Amino acid sequence: MKKLNYPLMIGGLLFLILMFAYVSPETFTGKDPMFEEPHKNMEIMVEGELKDVFTMHPIFPNQENLMGTDDAGRDVYTRLVYGTRNTLKLGFMIAFFRLLLALPMGILSGMGKKFFQRLLLFLSTYFSAVPILILSYLIFRLNFFRSLQMDASILWFSGILALLGFSKAAVIISDAVKRIMNEEFIEGQVAIGKTWPEIIRQNIFPHVMPVAISTFFKEAAQGLFLIAQLAVLGIFVGTIREVKAMAFRSGYEMSLEPEWGSMLMNLTKDMQRMEAQWWLVVFPVAVFSFAVLSLNLLGEGLRLEFMKRNSRFVSYMRKAYYVLSPKVLFLEMKQFKKYWKPVVIKFTVVAAALLLFFLPRYQPLGDFQVEKAMAHLEELSSEKYEGRVSGSEGHRLAGEYIKDQMTSLGFSIEELPLRYAYKKQELLGNTEYNYEGEEPVVLPGMEKDYVLTEGTPLILKEATVTVTDEKGQKEVYQVHEDFSILSLPMEDRLPGEKVTVEGTTFIEEEGYEGEEKSLMPVVTSGLDETVLFSYGFGVEGGALPDGIEAVAAFQNVTGHEARSNTYSGYQLKIMPLGELSETLSKGNHKVTIEYTIPSYAKYSGRTMEAWLLPEGRSMEEQGEILIIGVPYDGVYQKSGGSSVEGTLPVAMALELARAITDGDRSYEKPILFLFFDKEIDPLLSAYTKGSGNYYMRRTELSANGGYSYLELMGTGLKGNKVVDLVAYFGQLDKENSFRSILQMEKILKEEKVPYLRTQNLLPTEGALQSRGVLDTTSPSILEFRANAHIAIGVGNAYRNAMGTKKDTLKNVNVKKMERTGIMLTDLLISKEYFRLGVE
Repeated sequence: MKKLNYPLMIGGLLFLILMFAYVSPETFTGKDPMFEEPHKNMEIMVEGELKDVFTMHPIFPNQENLMGTDDAGRDVYTRLVYGTRNTLKLGFMIAFFRLLLALPMGILSGMGKKFFQRLLLFLSTYFSAVPILILSYLIFRLNFFRSLQMDASILWFSGILALLGFSKAAVIISDAVKRIMNEEFIEGQVAIGKTWPEIIRQNIFPHVMPVAISTFFKEAAQGLFLIAQLAVLGIFVGTIREVKAMAFRSGYEMSLEPEWGSMLMNLTKDMQRMEAQWWLVVFPVAVFSFAVLSLNLLGEGLRLEFMKRNSRFVSYMRKAYYVLSPKVLFLEMKQFKKYWKPVVIKFTVVAAALLLFFLPRYQPLGDFQVEKAMAHLEELSSEKYEGRVSGSEGHRLAGEYIKDQMTSLGFSIEELPLRYAYKKQELLGNTEYNYEGEEPVVLPGMEKDYVLTEGTPLILKEATVTVTDEKGQKEVYQVHEDFSILSLPMEDRLPGEKVTVEGTTFIEEEGYEGEEKSLMPVVTSGLDETVLFSYGFGVEGGALPDGIEAVAAFQNVTGHEARSNTYSGYQLKIMPLGELSETLSKGNHKVTIEYTIPSYAKYSGRTMEAWLLPEGRSMEEQGEILIIGVPYDGVYQKSGGSSVEGTLPVAMALELARAITDGDRSYEKPILFLFFDKEIDPLLSAYTKGSGNYYMRRTELSANGGYSYLELMGTGLKGNKVVDLVAYFGQLDKENSFRSILQMEKILKEEKVPYLRTQNLLPTEGALQSRGVLDTTSPSILEFRANAHIAIGVGNAYRNAMGTKKDTLKNVNVKKMERTGIMLTDLLISKEYFRLGVE
């Protein structure tokens, strides 16, 4: 009676379960692993009586959340299921890279090569004295690893952990090779004149492969165990988000994408609250233990199986090796007439695999034409539209262009004004602006009768900053090239006036102790901390001497390269770039700022609604609608045109509108393209940003059944290959929201387009810290995101090339635009997503 290989059977069964979750996690759960549920009321037993109690996250296991929720309100069971893929991928890659390093070193060491024997002895001794855990912890604490996307993070982690820990696998390979070298057939191979490379390839390598295969699974298990240890120390793969927003979730770090390691990050604290939060400890630890056990059992089972002389499993593996062997294929090709069938079959399979891997498999349903989107992009970014700065003549013409395009497709247009200028007589005796009345057209010569609201966009064409060093040498810098003027005092100023401001700069953090009275603080902050129109300059108390006010301020925004529009304000505030930024960040400098007061905004801004109403629906009774939101204003460039990167969202929206109406397609629900005004500039604070009081319109639009919200963010320039998929917090219909996002991910994968999935708050390049909810966007867009059945943003979350040398038509990522457009078109025309098919 044959003895059963229980480790192989049990380990193989457990491994199949893991691989099923790896390949098809949606089979196990229909929830979104990244969705952060709000706090909610639940029925719980209190002193033997069911009571409706308001519960805060983390919430204990219940019918809706099988394994409870974590601190952020994400379903623990769902994150464990979806985290299987990322975690096992990391474990397998650690094992693969370790064997890649261990095989050559182990083989050469086992063959008696002195150098490799000594090197292997040194590595084994060193990593016995200095634990890998400590070394890897010190390496992964570097900021570089904290903002990597998941796939890149897995690659870096696996490479480094393999480099630090391959010596153990190399010792196992070396011992196996030593046993092989003592076999008699090796002496025979040497005697017949074979070279050592031939012996390695033909004799040693085939015999050491069984050891390598069993070692692979054991190394994967060791890799998972090391991942769990690092997680307890706060190290895990993927993007790390430092949560600063929302008081009930502030002051900790969390992962974005699902991965097991991040669930053990707070293990020590959770253990201290074991009775109250036991599920946060038990389930992640249990899943890690399950995976490590299955891989170890499988590795040991394979080792035992390979030791058998009559193993069917080994026989099948040898047959597979024979079929897949390149050497066998080469020999068959030499006798093609005899073996033409297997040769043709193998080449066909290889060609099909290569095509499947490298070519997009997705077949579009719709007709999104990227050439037409590029035509819109070229038109709207041209000098004709004066940068599409809100309130300008060019901005009005751009609005008319959009209206013409949309009406030609069957959309009806509604306009809502955003007023910038008020007659002084309107304001006399009023403490607030009067938003009623006829919108003015401010013609040249009429400016003295008007007052501009704070945050009115301006087209500033002439300005310089002159810096004088200690030796008296002067360096002149130009607006739109070396700096942007963010905020410009316009009170009692008329267009054409020449203004000169002189002063001495000082580093805000260091303060100023000199005798100068005209001071200009240089403030350095991240994008997340920049608020342009706060009262004062944001200078720390004590930075300015008593009784002295700053005449201007320079705002260094770390990592930010995009140019900005100029806006009316109470202070002169400048964002230096490049060389000017570096110069002002060191010491004190004499600075002269010269600029010409720009023209007033000639017109009011306007938010435009383009409605596609099905039969039986009216503006009074719309029912549930789909809103596609997109900013259409622009950032002015020195050439007179508009930022190409900033024009991408509206260009894509116009072609998407054509594609979803192509062929007289009809929809059961209204579709609203919502063209927001004064939204394109990332540095404009929420206080002055956006479409005025338009956020109140959200209540009217949602009164007859609610809405789903899709936000187009553009697709970026060359070098920006990743599509951002942002699931906002307004997910009233979690099931359909997750279905829509999953379909987006599926199409992008089939199109071979890399993407980054995030939740709630937009990340910025270089520092993935949560931004305060009110600082991320305007009240208008925030309202639409927060109250939708489904709220998803697609495209390029952070536009950092506007106005730079890279911001050109030739540098547009056309392929990314095309494939993102195809994905969105097909999702909409299928009517199965964004609740278009929900009654």
